[in-house]
Amino acid sequence: MKFTHMLIAAVAVATMAFAGAAWAAEAKGAIKAIDAAKKTITLDDGKVYTFATPNPIAGVSVGQTVIITFTAAGAANNGELVRIYVK
Repeated sequence: MKFTHMLIAAVAVATMAFAGAAWAAEAKGAIKAIDAAKKTITLDDGKVYTFATPNPIAGVSVGQTVIITFTAAGAANNGELVRIYVK
């Protein structure tokens, strides 16, 4: 009985620890705008992705279709990786 209670407690703690974790998502679209100063890319759907470093946006240009890996933090989309989409 004691082992069962400990197991339930451990599962509950693990569940709470991962409940707030951000999950990465992907967005695909054509680049509408790039703002190097703000480190952002805007896709053709109007969504803006902000990057911590300018490196991911250095190799892309307006009009290219890309796939952006990002995490959503409230209303902000924190970009992590940009890949050029090739059919």
